[in-house]
Formats: sequence, structure tokens, C-alpha cells
Amino acid sequence: MAAFTGPTQQKTMFYEEIAAVEVPCHSLSPYLAPPVAKLNLAGKGKNAKKKAKKQAEMEREKKMALAAKKNAVLPKARGGATLTFVQATNKIYLVGGANRQGEAFGMESVYVYDLQTDEWAIQSAEGDLPEPRSGHSAVSVGNLLYVFGGLSRTQKDCFNDVHVLDTSASPMLWTLVRVDDATSEVENLDLAPSVAAPLPRNSHTATLVFPHLKSGSASTATNDKENSMADQCDEVCDGKANSDVVNKDRVYMVVFGGGSPSTGPMNDVHILDVTAPGQCRWVATTGGKVGSTIQGTPPDAREMHSAVFIPSGAAPNAGGSFVSGNIYIFGGRGAESLHRDCAVLNIETMTWVKNEFITTAISRLGHVAVPMTPQHMAIVGGFDGAKVCQDLMILNLKNKQWTEASLKPKPLTERFAHSAAFNLEKRQVYIFGGSNAKQECNDLIRIDLSGIKDDFDAEKANTDGDVVFA
Repeated sequence: MAAFTGPTQQKTMFYEEIAAVEVPCHSLSPYLAPPVAKLNLAGKGKNAKKKAKKQAEMEREKKMALAAKKNAVLPKARGGATLTFVQATNKIYLVGGANRQGEAFGMESVYVYDLQTDEWAIQSAEGDLPEPRSGHSAVSVGNLLYVFGGLSRTQKDCFNDVHVLDTSASPMLWTLVRVDDATSEVENLDLAPSVAAPLPRNSHTATLVFPHLKSGSASTATNDKENSMADQCDEVCDGKANSDVVNKDRVYMVVFGGGSPSTGPMNDVHILDVTAPGQCRWVATTGGKVGSTIQGTPPDAREMHSAVFIPSGAAPNAGGSFVSGNIYIFGGRGAESLHRDCAVLNIETMTWVKNEFITTAISRLGHVAVPMTPQHMAIVGGFDGAKVCQDLMILNLKNKQWTEASLKPKPLTERFAHSAAFNLEKRQVYIFGGSNAKQECNDLIRIDLSGIKDDFDAEKANTDGDVVFA
């Protein structure tokens, strides 16, 4: 057991390193040539041995040629990109990013990884091409990717524009969102008022918050919360929220924090209505509903943090039937130091739940996070102030306990500023790129969380209070 001791806080948190919690972790690319096969040639004649060796070498050469062909379309190493899973196509999309040489990758072509064939491909895109950028955000609704913000190629300026990528078009199509047009289209609907776009920023988070869409769906169930998460997400990822433009079940993208060279770190919240492309607009945030000022004391300003949304049933809200639940914001970098807290924003009431804030001894920035179960979130990699990490840490949001999983057959290379895509239905995380002190990465890693039960840590919880995070 790895233990950290310190004075007990209002919210104590326990930590155990449990090797028994094994999580599969596999490299999908680059594609490696297979090793020379060990042949059992005992009892075979000279000619038979020669023929068997030649056949084995021919098979290996074929596999090497196939690996070389696949590696020919590998993305360049980079950090600050977005990697987004689109359920409608069963593919993940790599957008933007930059490397240490200051090269920011353009948007006229997008790297796409097909989860069916396990191959990368390059797809062209046209339309209102976004300027090259890194540190932006992306969420998917149906076949569409909504991309916001980011840092310019020169690293002197940030963006606050919104572009939509239609992955179903051929070639794929970029569209710049014009808020005035969207405001005009929805002005006669009973929706929250439109507001100006946020300040330009990068290294923020954008979290998709989806509604209760159909009666009798798992979002109203209380006995199967895991299915509730997956089913609710499935409806939005399949694009069902877009079927009726007057439907008051809105889908929102919640932006928190980030920073820019001119402002430094921020701690503001902004909401983008992404229910339908023609209605995409920034809306007012209100206490208790979408439409006034968010209640409660926000966490400290930060950038390079993470955020996940975990729903907890359906709740009525102005402008539609909203899924209640929390956005959990962890870590990041402030103006002077790294953060080690987990802040909680309740979506039903639009309130910062201060008594649920958690302070831990784990500092982390440039990591990624995913919602695992109705009571767990997981973080991967990042920088802890002393080293670049290669771990998978699981936070139990109910008993405030961290667990470090054992990645098998081996952990991923240490990295920060990497990208992640999450297939909630299969509980699979895809990690791409990032960097460490020695190198920039362009590998694609799949981490499979499906084997972890919701209550895997129930018997491991330390309740004697002697292992405490300060």
C-alpha cells in the first residue's frame, strides 16, 4: 500500500495501490513487425527444414509490409490535439494539435481511426476551415464535431470561435458557427436567451451535458445506473437530440476555465447549445436553470485541468427536461501552482457544490479524465509537479478514495498534453500522443475499463482514517 499522511481535512480521501485491479492496456499503433517465429524443426529432414524456414520468413515479410503500409498514414507526434469518438461512424477523429517545433496542424485533412479495421486513414475536409490550433476542445453530437477555442500557431493569441465538422459529408465539411444567425432562428422558441461568446482561450474543458430524451429510458431508472449513463449518451451520440428543432430537450456543451496569454488562467463557465447546427449559440447561465448567474463559489482559476459529467437521473429545467448530475473538475494549473482539488458543478441547479469539493495530495495537469461508472472517474497520465506520469488513477466519488490500477501487459509511456476519446458503451479509452522529457508521442493506446465492476473497491475502502490525503 502506498500511503500519504497529513492533517485531516473536511473531506478526507484514502488511497491504496491495489495490484489486483488489473486493466488491459494495448498499443494499437504504430504497428510493429512481428518477431521471427520459433520453429519446431525436430525430426525434420534438411530440405523440410529449409522449406519451413523460407515459408516462415515469407510470412514475416508479408506482415512487415502490411505494418509498413499501415504506418505510412500514422499521424505526426503532437500534443494539445483533440481525439473524439463518434458513435454513429464507430471512428475516432484527431483534430489539430502542435509539436515542440511550433508546427500546428491544419484542418484541411483529419486523421481518422476506424475501430472496426484498426487502421488510420486521412480524410480531406473543406468549407470554413479553422485556423491551425492546439489546446482547443471538441465534443460529438451525432455525426457532428463541435470545436471551440484553442491557441494559434504563433502561440500569441487564442480563439473563441466555434466550428462544426460534419463527418458524414464527403469530403468532410467545416462550418463556422455564426451566433447571430442562430439567435434569429430560435428567437420565437421558449429557450434561454443568447449571450456573447466567451473570451478567447485554450487548455479549457468542454463537457457534453445531454437531456432525458425518451420516456421510459434508463435515465429515469434507479436500479441500473451504469446503463443509465450509457443509454443517455447513446441517444445523443446517435443524433436523436437533433430530430426536432423545436424539441425543448436541449443538448449543451459546458465550457470551464482555460487561459490565454493576455488573461492567464480563468474560472468562468459558459454554455453552448449544440442541439442542432442551425441553433448553435451561447446561452445565459442561471442559478437553478439555463437562462442567470451560476450560484456558489467557483473553484480557483485554472487551465490544463479535466472535467467529466456523470448523470444521476432526470430533472425538469427551463428550456427542457434536463438530466441532473454533476460535472467533476479535477486538477490543472493556476497562476502560481498546480491544483489538487476536485470541484463539483451541479447541473440541475447550476450551483457550485462547495461542501462536495475534494482536496487531495495528487496534483495533476495535462492529464485526461473519463467517467467510468456512476460513482467513479479515472485519470490517465499528466504532470504532477515533479514528474510526467504513466498511471491510471480511479477516484471513487462516493467514498472519496483513489485507487491506482495496474496496466497490463505494461503501462503506457509517460506523457502529458495527450488526447483521449471515450467509448462509454464499451468503457474503452483511446489515448493518443502527448509528450515527455525525452520525446513527443504519436502512438494510439486502448485502455479497457469494462472488466472493472462498479463496486470493485467496496471491500478495499480504508475506514480507519490513518491513510489520509492532505
